[in-house]
Amino acid sequence: MYKKFIKETSTEGLNKFFDDIGYYQFDQFISNISDYGLVDDLVDNLEPEKVAELLGKYLFNLPNKQLTENEINLNAMTMAEILYQIRHHKNIMAGLIEQLEKMESLPRIKNHFMYRRMYSGLKDIMQDKVKYESDITYDVLKVKHMQSNNSIVQACFFYDDDDGVTSFNSSTASYDDKTWDKKDLGNYIVFNSRTGNNMKVYMNKPKTVPGCDSAQNEMLLAIEQAGFEVTSFIHRGHSYHLSQSLKKMTASSQFVFLGSCGGYNQVLKIFQLNPDVNIITTRSVGSKIINDPLLIKINNDLVYNKDIVWDDLWKEFNAKFQSKSTKDLFGAYIPPNNYIGIKFIRKVFNY
Repeated sequence: MYKKFIKETSTEGLNKFFDDIGYYQFDQFISNISDYGLVDDLVDNLEPEKVAELLGKYLFNLPNKQLTENEINLNAMTMAEILYQIRHHKNIMAGLIEQLEKMESLPRIKNHFMYRRMYSGLKDIMQDKVKYESDITYDVLKVKHMQSNNSIVQACFFYDDDDGVTSFNSSTASYDDKTWDKKDLGNYIVFNSRTGNNMKVYMNKPKTVPGCDSAQNEMLLAIEQAGFEVTSFIHRGHSYHLSQSLKKMTASSQFVFLGSCGGYNQVLKIFQLNPDVNIITTRSVGSKIINDPLLIKINNDLVYNKDIVWDDLWKEFNAKFQSKSTKDLFGAYIPPNNYIGIKFIRKVFNY
């Protein structure tokens, strides 16, 4: 839709389009495309002065909206992501910094801890005073953090549609019976590692008689009754199923996979359960072509007691996918150490 929008407005230009509609809900628009990593492309098609003016108005009006703390966090995340993407546009940054410095002198900002810290942190991004590239919490997924009671337990959620069936079949086929035992327990299955670290991968079956929700609940209850704790949650389904998966995730999670289309904007909900959690999601389309080899690689490494260094894994998979289609698909996946918004609110709000 974004590509079509850019094409349709190319004749007269984006500036005229937004002028004609009075920049109606521009803040919501730019927030949405930020989730897909398209802000820099949009800015390239707009006048720099107008971008600085609009973003400045957006930030200026935030304190007037009587937002909850959670809503302030979401706005801070969004703006951190946006500004980090476009910080190389020096003329835009200069205009915004000037506006922010004026805002910081206002009593309503001086007396509000969260906005004061937010604006100061955003200025640091625009002036390249702080780097978010390295953070040991998210750079490496340590095996010892995944283990609970000498076991690594993963819960995978599948849903009752054709894609759910396809994903389930593809996922189960990726487990080699030479290294994994498979046990069918009716409405769900369990893969057990044969050697190395003890790992159990639970998967509910899609399209069972009681339905996926009941099958997932039965599976989670069985894990609890067996004395295990889930440290890895895997969502395998469309984004409209994601809210159901999120309800079943717990603070014990150390690794979460949200490989559905556009799962990126749900990251804060997981972070609130456990600020140290490592999350993989996608800004665009999720696909079993990426999901299955990525997940089986992660699980096999954990079984063989190998910490997951995300930069190394991403380099390996960038080299692995040779066709343009797979490279484009994988290019939309976000490793745990690339969530600028999460790192930003953790730093500026002292989480």
